[in-house]
Amino acid sequence: MFNQSPHQNSILIWDHSVDRNLPDFSGRIYLWRDYSEDPSKARFSIPKYIDQNRIRLRERYNSILFQLGEIRLRNKRIVDWLQIRPGFSYWWMTLIVESNYGKSTFMISVIKLLALEEILDQKDISEIFLHSSDRNLQNVIRKFCKEMKVPFFFLPKKSLGIREIFNLRRIYNHLPYFLKASVAFLRYLSLVWGLRKQNIPEKKVQDSDLIVFDYFFHLRSNSKNVKSFGSNYWTDLVDTLRKAKVKTFWSHIFIPHSIVPNSKEGVDILSDLNQNETEIHGFLEGRIDLVVLLKTVKDYLKIQWIRLFIRDFRLFCKTEILFFDLWPILKRDFLDSLGGSMSIQNLFLFNLIQKNFEKISGPKKGIYLQENQAWERALIYTWKSKNIGPLTGVPHSTVRFWDLRYFSDYRNYIQKSENSLPMPDVVAINGNASWNAYREGKYPEGQMVEVEALRYLKINSEIITKKKLLRIHSSKVKVLILTDYVESVTRLQMQMLVDAIPFLGRDYTFILKSHPACPVQEREFPSLRLKVRHEPITDLLEEVDIAYTSNITSAAIDVYCSGVPVISVLDGTSLNMSPLLGVNDVVFVSTANELSNALESDFEVLVGKENSLFCIDPNLPKWKKLLAID
Repeated sequence: MFNQSPHQNSILIWDHSVDRNLPDFSGRIYLWRDYSEDPSKARFSIPKYIDQNRIRLRERYNSILFQLGEIRLRNKRIVDWLQIRPGFSYWWMTLIVESNYGKSTFMISVIKLLALEEILDQKDISEIFLHSSDRNLQNVIRKFCKEMKVPFFFLPKKSLGIREIFNLRRIYNHLPYFLKASVAFLRYLSLVWGLRKQNIPEKKVQDSDLIVFDYFFHLRSNSKNVKSFGSNYWTDLVDTLRKAKVKTFWSHIFIPHSIVPNSKEGVDILSDLNQNETEIHGFLEGRIDLVVLLKTVKDYLKIQWIRLFIRDFRLFCKTEILFFDLWPILKRDFLDSLGGSMSIQNLFLFNLIQKNFEKISGPKKGIYLQENQAWERALIYTWKSKNIGPLTGVPHSTVRFWDLRYFSDYRNYIQKSENSLPMPDVVAINGNASWNAYREGKYPEGQMVEVEALRYLKINSEIITKKKLLRIHSSKVKVLILTDYVESVTRLQMQMLVDAIPFLGRDYTFILKSHPACPVQEREFPSLRLKVRHEPITDLLEEVDIAYTSNITSAAIDVYCSGVPVISVLDGTSLNMSPLLGVNDVVFVSTANELSNALESDFEVLVGKENSLFCIDPNLPKWKKLLAID
């Protein structure tokens, strides 16, 4: 590939680690997934550029998504083409708009391409070399080079082995979308059909003053009363509502997990919970019936008909500067949203929400867990179309900078035309960090209200008083390692620490608490002499000096708010998903050398940091005011 003599204006896009035989190259090298740039050798990091220009790049990303919805085909916007009810567009339920890092990965490629085009803009390019196995990236760069008449060279994709060819996931991914939708339809029915056995008195639901929408997950057990509902989402608010005798209907979305593995267990637990006088619990999916099934199929077929008229959508998915064609990257999620398994899931929830509201009327207050997922758009639309009362969205944790679910183009917030973005009446913000994140994202401040951070009321700030100051002059340092649920991310984090060992001068003890979904054994990294522990993080924090965390773990918040210094590893294959991005006193590292320097640095305990992130008051005065609780 490189036996030619590249010109100084040549570009090499290197989509691998720099440790993997990075070739000698006389032009500029752009590292697609690595932070370790070296300008003296004309090596530049795309991830580092993204971190340095993240606000502008996020705004440009949101602008592109807004413009996609505004594309006009046959003199009609995409948003309007996808109208499935008066005033509601299915566009707002697509994976493209949702931009959920738990469901999709296209956002990473789009952001990196936006960064690349800013870098390449106004540069004289003689040729582009691409070293990547990402076929979608190849297609984007190849088309760009063809249109710009720039020579393009790439490393051919490796041929797949027998095991990869016959991998069930790979076979499923290559099925036609309508077959995936059919499989999803049957799977969903088998999952929730048994929930129809739930017994919910309709009169009690109608008599409720407050309706809460959430997931039947993160349940909190009560040793004194096993039939009493508790939630790690809503924590002390549950008891506050009980003590005030607020008639509350809890509408849960069913998610099978270890405590509630199937619909039968769910119905049994629900029956126990419904013994309380002032509250009633029900599964949203428990209202499924033949009418819901038929409406779901009808909506699915309607969208397939609409697809015939918006096929040219793919021709307009381009960036604004160098006109990179994003369709190869967006295609899979767009088609899945309109015709695949995701479309069935979304339409089921849409029609189930409509079914649940048939016999509900106002005035009532409503609150829901806000993650800006597809079902929430359907909830907001249905709630407001029935004019039930004020509806409040509640982000239950911190708002990560690159969690793109929480950010939209500002024009979506102010546009009040037909089929505009469904928005709650108000968003309940849990403290300074989230308030600043929403404000930076240009969310209307008049539709924001501050409340106490329910999930963080018990942050153990007493650790600070016990530790006082880190023993910065001690030769012995205890490090708490908190890893990720993704194996590749965990391996990256642990290997970086192994590589940093030769550069450490103090005597370090490494205590490891791994994620249950990706356990790490002591014997896997003998040079670290790990001590694997399973106690709660709050207990471990009392005996450590520093915490070394993965990029994405939310446990970093508990560490930071407890006053323990945080070192977080960066992963160039993704965006910086740390909940502490932009927070002072947190150190991010991308190489073994940076990690060793961070560990050897002098830290101080970060006194009182919980108050800089969250609104903390166990009496919940702000919640009581919002919900008009006496």
